[in-house]
Amino acid sequence: MKGISEKTVVTYFIMLFICLLFLPTAGAVDNETARYQFAAGKLVCDANPCITDPCLPGMIMFIKRLNGNLQPLTIDGSLLWDCVFEWKRSTFEDGDDVLLIGQEFGAELEIICIYALPPNTSNH
Repeated sequence: MKGISEKTVVTYFIMLFICLLFLPTAGAVDNETARYQFAAGKLVCDANPCITDPCLPGMIMFIKRLNGNLQPLTIDGSLLWDCVFEWKRSTFEDGDDVLLIGQEFGAELEIICIYALPPNTSNH
C-alpha cells in the first residue's frame, strides 16, 4: 500500500466508520466470541490452512495485514473459496489493496464492510 496519500486513507476510514453505524445491535451479535476489527492490507489467495474439519483442500482468500499476518476471510460464515469474490456489487480479487471492517471469530474474519483502495492514489 505504498504511495497512498494520507487523505485517501482518511477518506476510506470515514467510509468504514459510516459502515459501523449499520452494524447489528449488541442483542443480535454474540459479543462473547466476536470482536470487530479494522483491517488494512492486501487480498491474497492461498492454500487452505486446514482450519475446517474435515480439512478441505483448495485455495481461499485471506487479508495480508500491514504487519504481514494472513487472516482467512468469510462471508456469511463461509470461507471464500474463489480467488475472486463479490460483495455489495463490487468485485474483489487477489492482489487488491483493501480497508475493511470484520467480525473476528477465532482465526477467521467475517467481512462486514470492505472497500478496495484505488491503485496509485499517491499525491506525489
